[in-house]
Amino acid sequence: LCVFRTKNTIVLPLFSLSVFFVLASASLASPTIQALSVRGLQAGSTARVIVTGNELLPETRVYLGNTTVPTKISPGSTANRLELDISIGSGTPTGFYNLRIASKTGISNSLAVAVDGLIQLPFSPRVSALPVALHGHLPSSDQLKTTFVGRKGQRIVAELEAARFGSQIDPILSILDSREVQIAYSPAKTQLKGDARVEIELPEDGNYTVALHDVLYRAGGINSNNEMSWKVYATSVLIFNLCGLVAVFLILMLQRYLPANPQHVSAPSWHLAFNTAVSFATKI
Repeated sequence: LCVFRTKNTIVLPLFSLSVFFVLASASLASPTIQALSVRGLQAGSTARVIVTGNELLPETRVYLGNTTVPTKISPGSTANRLELDISIGSGTPTGFYNLRIASKTGISNSLAVAVDGLIQLPFSPRVSALPVALHGHLPSSDQLKTTFVGRKGQRIVAELEAARFGSQIDPILSILDSREVQIAYSPAKTQLKGDARVEIELPEDGNYTVALHDVLYRAGGINSNNEMSWKVYATSVLIFNLCGLVAVFLILMLQRYLPANPQHVSAPSWHLAFNTAVSFATKI
């Protein structure tokens, strides 16, 4: 889950120690939170948050840090999936908070959320007004892009909030001009605990794009969320060796026409080339 935030600017994502005393039966499992639909909350507003987990009902209370926050539970919510309308006070300081849920059986684990004064919107390919915070999900092998209209001399700040929520992304955050030419970028920054932040003064009026991708996985099309089963691994090994066999066979059969052959060595017989290629492909 990632978030883009800004001040006069555009911020992107893709989003304490507290002591609670809860009386619960030792025979009942404590609630657990597995995921939150959003990780950014706007101070002075009410946000719809979908919480998935276990033992989230009954007698549900939501804690932000060590303070309970006004919460309305939507009809149809279950112990494994809550739809909550969470109200954040206008005086809530900007920052990161641990969100927990208490129910009749205990207190849950925590997940981090960010609170600020920015309008919170689902990620979209175009932003109509700044400042704004966008929340969404970045598949490992994909790229997120959103476009906005900028003015010459306008200072733009785009900041990613993902690693601070526990994401394993290794981000590259870029700003592109109307020709899709990169004019500013930021890799992961240690001072942001692995998130990225890019700042620029726009050179001219026009459309600009903020782009985000994972530097490690995008080029190879790898999805870090998918496990590789033995079937997938075996298929990959077979395909790789088959491609190697074909490549070596073609090199041997076409070596007469290839460069770096000053003696003009001709191709061997097809069965000798095939036997050599198989030998290379199956060598351990």
